[in-house]
Amino acid sequence: MTYKSYLSVYAKSFSWAGVFLPKKTLKKCSALYDFCRVADNIADNDEEIWVKEKKFKQFENDFNQKKFESNRK
Repeated sequence: MTYKSYLSVYAKSFSWAGVFLPKKTLKKCSALYDFCRVADNIADNDEEIWVKEKKFKQFENDFNQKKFESNRK
């Protein structure tokens, strides 16, 4: 799958409104939304709590190591 911002997939209205923002601001907003979306997807998944904990710990580790692309699957 090619890289596509979660903002453009899940928040189409905000993504469209982003044309009125400076590119740098839109990029920062998109990064924040992506972070929140990944955490929310982990929490909302119908998996056992231990699986969610494992996924969140991996997400946290990747984030702390600035491995941002590994969570876009």
